[in-house]
Parts: sequence; C-alpha cells; structure tokens
Amino acid sequence: KQWYQRRVRGKDDLVSSAEFGQWKFLREIPFDSERKRMCVAYQTSDEVFILAKGAIEFLLPLCTTWLKEENAKHPEPITDEDREEIENKAKKLSGLGMRV
Repeated sequence: KQWYQRRVRGKDDLVSSAEFGQWKFLREIPFDSERKRMCVAYQTSDEVFILAKGAIEFLLPLCTTWLKEENAKHPEPITDEDREEIENKAKKLSGLGMRV
C-alpha cells in the first residue's frame, strides 16, 4: 500500500493509495524549465490537492514536513539538518547515475 502526504487545514496527513484512487483529476500543470517542476491537481469530495514532482533543489525549499522513516505514518517538521541530509543522499544517488 502506498501513502501520499497532504496538508489539510494546516495539518499534515497521509492518504492511502485506495483513497487516492477515488480522487478526481482536475488538471496538469506541465513541466516548466524556470520552475523545474510539474504539478497535477486532484479533487476529493471537499478539497483540492496539488501534487508536484521536479528538481530537488527547487522542491526541497518548499517542504515544511517529511516522512523521516520509511514506514512513518505521521509527517515531521523538516529541519535544516534534514534538508542537508536529503541533499547529500540525492547527490550520492545522482553520482551513481540514478534520477532523483
């Protein structure tokens, strides 16, 4: 089962893949070379969510929380040390030829 993070009324929460499958696709915002990301918008019964993917150096500064452990169910605030750890891991993976 996959989990997706969402922010609801200022509080982070997780959504299961089953619940995510019930979301209605609204639109895609294509990749933009200035923003270095693309987004998709989905609607639940009462809210709209925007999911983004793109260059880590552009997305990471926008993050306020993260799932620190692989099986974590509750997001934690992201610290400067966490950001540095994430950037270092991304550089290592990138150096191995992997997309991050």
